[in-house]
Order: sequence, then C-alpha cells, then structure tokens
Amino acid sequence: MKVLIENGNYVGTAEWKSPGEVDVDVADPRQREWFEDYFSSEDAWLSGPVESAEMNSDRRDSSPEAFAHAAFMLAAYAYKVSMPQDGMS
Repeated sequence: MKVLIENGNYVGTAEWKSPGEVDVDVADPRQREWFEDYFSSEDAWLSGPVESAEMNSDRRDSSPEAFAHAAFMLAAYAYKVSMPQDGMS
C-alpha cells in the first residue's frame, strides 16, 4: 500500500512493505526523518464498552490497516494523503 503526501505542495510518498518496514520517499531530510519516526511509532486507543474500556496499542507500521489509519491521521498535521494514480504504485 502506497500513499502520496502533500501539504499544499508535493511532499513525497510512504509505502507499507511488511511489518516494521515503511519506505518513506521524501526529498527533505528533516521531513523524511519525521515521517520515518511517525510511521515507526505506536498508536494507543480505548476500545470496548465505556464501563469496561480497555487500552489497546499497535505500531503504525505493523500491518497495512495500521499504516492506512496512520497515513490518513496525518490530516491532524495539515497533510493531505491520497492513493497514487496508475503508474505511481
């Protein structure tokens, strides 16, 4: 799974390869390092009914689903994420 990342301008791409491996293709070294850290970090959330909620966590690079969720959560940082058109995957 591969996504394009923009912030008004093209920033780069991120592609989930396998558990623990996300290929970040961003020209700016500081931004590339930020995205590499972002995708290798862990998300935590509550699940279950309110009266007996449980804490869950998962690394953003652990599965295609975790990666997709993390990619689209980049909106919180003012990034726009989209799937590449044919020829860019």
